[in-house]
Amino acid sequence: MKARSMLEGATYDPETLKVVCQALDDARAGIAEMYYYPAEVEHARLHLAKSVLAVAPLLTDAQANKNAALQHFALNHRERSGPAEPL
Repeated sequence: MKARSMLEGATYDPETLKVVCQALDDARAGIAEMYYYPAEVEHARLHLAKSVLAVAPLLTDAQANKNAALQHFALNHRERSGPAEPL
């Protein structure tokens, strides 16, 4: 998986890498049902990995990292179709 490779290629000590990878796995479960098509899933996973990396230097706990990454993802990731049209 490209997202996991992205994290494993980052420069972290073994303990931090373990926390970062656990955060990605946990966060992935949080968005798993939001996407159906394989290309969308992979795109979302890559953006999620970038979110995990963005918050990783700030946090040392996998749960806190996961929560921060999901928040970062929600604020910075746009759906393929763009923002919803007003009703």
